Amino acid sequence: MATFLSVSMMLPQAAASQGWCKVERDAELMVIRLPENTVLQFTNQRPSTDEALLCIPAAYTSPEGTIMGAYIIDGQLHNRYNRHSKVSLSGNTFSLSQEFTTGNGFQQMCLVRHHQAVAFHDPARRIRRALCKENEHAEAIIVESRKPLTMNEFAQLLARRMETAVYTDMGSFGYGWYRSESGLHRLSTLWFYNRKKQTNWLVARRSVQ
Repeated sequence: MATFLSVSMMLPQAAASQGWCKVERDAELMVIRLPENTVLQFTNQRPSTDEALLCIPAAYTSPEGTIMGAYIIDGQLHNRYNRHSKVSLSGNTFSLSQEFTTGNGFQQMCLVRHHQAVAFHDPARRIRRALCKENEHAEAIIVESRKPLTMNEFAQLLARRMETAVYTDMGSFGYGWYRSESGLHRLSTLWFYNRKKQTNWLVARRSVQ
């Protein structure tokens, strides 16, 4: 039986910024770093733009409008496991394993494990986004490609920089946002019209000390 940890549990990490998301860009990737006092949460309730530091789609949504794969909220497991990785959230980081190890998480495709890219057979080129860690004990970061890539290209690009990476749903559900010192920044505004069809989100909030 797994021991569930509170989503408010914090791990000591170096601060990315003083209370706001910090964004770094180069020719290939946009990296969103979360502040030290952050808690990640998987939820089926979309937050408002004034209560979250970051909000992006997480697990896949089925054509019938349900969350695909198993997920766990407040220690309650929903749906059956599928072949994708179990992403367990704790404080401002996450882990991958054969079963959920905290009371909050979701299933999604693993792109990089131990700096090794996973192979895919998907020739489509799209803007891609992932939940990543630069090393085993690092805080989570969000990484988005600056141009359309295949899944193979995205995984290989991430493997050069990241120890672990899992995909987060894009497609028709790419809309999200983050807050930096300069204010609210919307992600994938092209899909703004489809945001109400999304079933689940990965949300970053300030922790309550």
